[in-house]
Amino acid sequence: MSHSRYILRNPEQVAVLGSAVRLQIADLLSSEGEASVPELARRLGRSPESLYYHVRKLAEVGIVEVAGERRVRTGFEAVYRLVAPEIRIDPKERSRPYLHALARCCAAMLRQTSRDYRRSIEGGGAVLEGESRDVALRRHTVRLDPEGLAKLNSLLEEIPHVLREHESTNGGQSFALTFVLTPLPEKKPEA
Repeated sequence: MSHSRYILRNPEQVAVLGSAVRLQIADLLSSEGEASVPELARRLGRSPESLYYHVRKLAEVGIVEVAGERRVRTGFEAVYRLVAPEIRIDPKERSRPYLHALARCCAAMLRQTSRDYRRSIEGGGAVLEGESRDVALRRHTVRLDPEGLAKLNSLLEEIPHVLREHESTNGGQSFALTFVLTPLPEKKPEA
């Protein structure tokens, strides 16, 4: 891993992340560091055969790379990692294919978030309040002035740092946090 941040510069890279399975693989490699396809399969509750295609697609567009090989009973297996700990979109890219791929990626993230949330709630063990709360759902709409928007963006940039700072290296519970900031269309008053 040569860089701490990798920017997705073309639509094909973003489009690959339009799959919830590939997002799960990227999430797992982000938190675990390195893993073989059989290890990914065990963690995701899938068969290894169902993941080889997805790992290959991530590697083809440069999001995942081979970190090395391990000897196993049947020979050798590749070990994969993300090309950088932080994968980001290109904020300057405005081409129609890139923006379309971003919308598909967002939809995949929200579908995965919905599945994760539903499993937590339906599992019966969700803690919905207090300091041990482990499930939360909120939507806020607000009018922000430029200063308020700048403050909000600063806080959003801080969240990944806080998460990494408190990431457990000895087991802890895995959590997902998804956030979307988007301007809302202005409603025109009826005449």
